[in-house]
Amino acid sequence: MAVPPAASATQAAAKALHQTQMGSMPSLDAAFLKSRVSAGVMGLLLGFTGVHRFYLGYVTQGTVMLGLTLVAGAMPLVLAIGLATANEAPIGARLSQMAAGYLAVVPAVMFAWGVVEGWLLLACFFNHDARGLPLRD
Repeated sequence: MAVPPAASATQAAAKALHQTQMGSMPSLDAAFLKSRVSAGVMGLLLGFTGVHRFYLGYVTQGTVMLGLTLVAGAMPLVLAIGLATANEAPIGARLSQMAAGYLAVVPAVMFAWGVVEGWLLLACFFNHDARGLPLRD
């Protein structure tokens, strides 16, 4: 049985559309995928800045980590200025205690956060980037 000309034209148009759509899809070659090892090393060394999150495309999470790091870095400066301008001894002593406690805890937490995420990346707990593409080794 012969195919009517209208049906064959429709099929040809559908095939051409499918090939056009498939041609615009990104290929999953190794050069296109993000490296798990690179992201893990970034997390281990500079994880407190969120650079590994930016690399994987998680811009919001990277911005939050960078913002927390900047705030954590600015707080000792604010406390030091408050300490230098405090005229009363009890206020100065209290600010000194706060600065010492802050300097001991917050940077350590930020550093630990980056190190943990770096190890999780290297241990294959994260399997894809923000676009949903798999990470290469």
